Amino acid sequence: MNTIQYLFFSFLLFSCGSTQKTEVIIPKNDDTVVTKKVEKMITSKDTIVTIGKTAVWIKSPDGDINADILILPGWNFAKEKICKESDFCSKGLAKGYRLILPEMMKSVYASQYYPETRADYKAFLTLTWVTDTMIPALQKDYGLFMTKNNFLHGISTGSRGAALVHLNTGDLFTKVVLLSGDYNNGEIPTDNLMKNTYGPFSQFKDRWISNDNPWEQSSKWTADLYIAHGTTDDVVPVEQSQRFAEKIQKEHPGIKFVSNFPESKHDFAFWGGETDAILKFLE
Repeated sequence: MNTIQYLFFSFLLFSCGSTQKTEVIIPKNDDTVVTKKVEKMITSKDTIVTIGKTAVWIKSPDGDINADILILPGWNFAKEKICKESDFCSKGLAKGYRLILPEMMKSVYASQYYPETRADYKAFLTLTWVTDTMIPALQKDYGLFMTKNNFLHGISTGSRGAALVHLNTGDLFTKVVLLSGDYNNGEIPTDNLMKNTYGPFSQFKDRWISNDNPWEQSSKWTADLYIAHGTTDDVVPVEQSQRFAEKIQKEHPGIKFVSNFPESKHDFAFWGGETDAILKFLE
C-alpha cells in the first residue's frame, strides 16, 4: 500500500462515518507496517451508538458543546420519551448541551441481582452497567464526559438512578437534576419494583437500605442539586423528595440547591414544565 492508496483508504473510512473501532494499516517503510487504533466517531448531531447490546442516543448541539447531560429515564420509559413529550431536548440543545440518552427499559438501577430477584428483572440493566461499562466506554471511545461540565438528569425511577450514579462516580458529575424520584426505599416496603428486585423487605431489609439507597449514602453527595416533585403525585410519595432535599441541604450547605414542590402529578405536564427552571439552574 503506497501513500496515495493509504490516504484514499483513510478518506473512505472517515467519510463513511464508521462507528466501529478499526485497525488501519499504515506504511512504515517498504518492508514493514504498523497498525493504529482509530477510535469510534460521532459523525452526526443525532447518533445512536451501541454499548454491548444497548442503544445509546447521542444528540449534539449545532455549535460548541457547553456540557454533557446524561439523561436517565423512568421505569419502562423509552429513551426518546423526554424529547417527544417535553421541550427539554430542543431547549437543551439550543443551550449548547450534548444529550446522552441510554435505553434503560425497566431498570430500577440496582447494583446487582439476587436469587430472589424475579427472573425477568435479571435481564434489565444495572447501576453497575451504567457506572462501570457505559460511562467508561463513552469516555474512551467517543470522548464524552471528559470535561468538568458533566450533568445528570433523572425522571421518576431515573432520578433514583441519577442520584446513585452521582454517588458512585465521585466528582464526575457536578450538577444533578432529580424529578419525582424515590430515594429511601425502606420507607416504601410495599414497592413492587423493589420487592421484585431485592426480595421482600421483611426478609432482606439490608438490601433495601444499603448499597442502592441514596438516603443512606447522602454524606457522599458533592454536586449542585435541582430537585422537584409534584405534591399530588400518586405514583411516588412527594415526601421522598422533600425529605431527601432537606437532608442534602442540611448535610451540604455549600452546594447550589434549588427545590420545587408544586401541586402537580407524576407526568410530563409537570416534568416538561420544569424545563426553563432546570436550564437556568444548569447555566
